[in-house]
Amino acid sequence: SEVYERELDDIFQIQEDISNAIVVELSKSLELDFGENKITVPKITNDIEAYDQYLKVKNIPGKAGPARKMKQIEMLRQIVQQDPEFDEAWALLGSSLWAYNSWVPRSVTDFHKEGIEATNKALELNPSSANALRTKGNYAIRAFDLNKA
Repeated sequence: SEVYERELDDIFQIQEDISNAIVVELSKSLELDFGENKITVPKITNDIEAYDQYLKVKNIPGKAGPARKMKQIEMLRQIVQQDPEFDEAWALLGSSLWAYNSWVPRSVTDFHKEGIEATNKALELNPSSANALRTKGNYAIRAFDLNKA
């Protein structure tokens, strides 16, 4: 058990430092040698307020229903406006728009175009974003299904 007291300047660096301290201690007690391998925590935003909001909105369940999903979309729009370089927020916005559009009839609202744009923005910022790649696949499947009908 350790106590980590420091200023909350860079949450990602703190996560990385604590993760590596745990690995060092576990490797000692388990008699394992991880060599020079270090855990790295990607810094997904420089805006701690945007990150805090992202963590709150990220935990809204996928099957929350249209009203809660719309609230999530509104919050994500604010987050990406506050930090336009926050790729994971863009990816979540794209997938949230996709999910919302799956529940609400297209005659009422169609977020298809905005969702694709958000997903593409996420991939522009981070071409290996698993969330954005999955969502891009979902949009491709929907387009294929619509063209088949």
